[in-house]
Amino acid sequence: MSLKFEVEAVPEGLESHYTQTDSGTFQLNVEGLADNSAEIEALKKENEDYKGKVKEFRQHNVTLRQELEKTTKTDDGGSPNIDKLIEDAVSEMKTKMTTTVEERNQLLSQLEEVVLSDKVKDIAIQHGVYETALSDIVTRSKNVFTVKDGKPIPKENIGRDANGELLTPNSWIVQLQESAPHLFKPSTGTGATRPVRGGTGKDTRTAAQRIADGLNLSNKSAKTVM
Repeated sequence: MSLKFEVEAVPEGLESHYTQTDSGTFQLNVEGLADNSAEIEALKKENEDYKGKVKEFRQHNVTLRQELEKTTKTDDGGSPNIDKLIEDAVSEMKTKMTTTVEERNQLLSQLEEVVLSDKVKDIAIQHGVYETALSDIVTRSKNVFTVKDGKPIPKENIGRDANGELLTPNSWIVQLQESAPHLFKPSTGTGATRPVRGGTGKDTRTAAQRIADGLNLSNKSAKTVM
C-alpha cells in the first residue's frame, strides 16, 4: 500500500511515520525529500486570500445592487428592473449621439454653403454681375456644385465646359454670361467688347489693338456721314 505524503488523520499503526504540522495535518516523514512546507503554506495562504477576495467582490456587487435599488425606488415603493434601467440609459445615450451627429452634419452643410457662396460671388463680381443678381447666381450654383474637401466640384451628370473639362465656378459663370446675359452689366466704352471663355470682365486687348479698333470705328463713322 502506498502512503500519502499529507493526511488529515494518520492510519492506525502508522503514527510513528507521520509528524503533525502547525495547520493540524500530518505529513509523512521521508528522508531526502526537500522541505517545501513553507512554500506549501504560502500557496495555501494565497488560495485563502483569493477566496476571500472573490467573496468580497460578490458581496460588493450585492451591496451595490441593493444601494441602487434603494436610490431608484419606484413611485409605489417597489424596486425597478435594473436591466430596464440600464437599457433606458443606453437608449438615452444613443439618442444623444444621434442628435450630436445630426447637428454636426447640419453645421458641415452650412459651412459648405458658405464656401460655395463666397467662391461663386467672388468670381461673378469679377465677371461684372449685377449685385442684385448675386443671390440668383448663388441659388443656381447650388444645383451645379457641391463642396468636397473645402472646394466646389460639379455634381454628377453635370455638363462640361467648352473644352470638355469638368466645370469650375469660373467656367460655369462664363457659360452663364451667354445663357443669362441679363444678370451681367453691359460692356461700356468705345469699341469695348465683353470677354468670353474664361475672361475676367476687363478689356484684355493690347494698346495697339485698342487704337486699331478706334481707327476702324472712326472710319466707319466717316463713311456713314458721307
